[in-house]
Amino acid sequence: MQDMHIAEDGRLSGEELGRRIERARGLAGMSQSKLASALGCDQSTISRLEAGRGLESADLERIAEVTGLPIDFFLRLEEPVGVLLRAEDTQAPATRLAVEAFSRFVSDYEFLLDLHEA
Repeated sequence: MQDMHIAEDGRLSGEELGRRIERARGLAGMSQSKLASALGCDQSTISRLEAGRGLESADLERIAEVTGLPIDFFLRLEEPVGVLLRAEDTQAPATRLAVEAFSRFVSDYEFLLDLHEA
């Protein structure tokens, strides 16, 4: 797994957000051109966003919508569970739903552990 880039204020860096966009595009089975078409922009814009440059919150919301991923896929500090899976059938709707449900379960469990420790 690549190192995650987190700014001093605890937010993901533009570079890490760009990597998340690239991962989301891959999970959705989309090329840069296909994602650009769905967003109404050109491929060079997607390339720029994946490089972590010029990203705005509205862009992230639209990318989440188009790729079918929850916005927290892009914003959580830790790697989303679904990205860690390397199975060939991660594109299958049933697999994606199971991964998303498991990811929510893990997030909720971690939240409860944090509450218990506090």
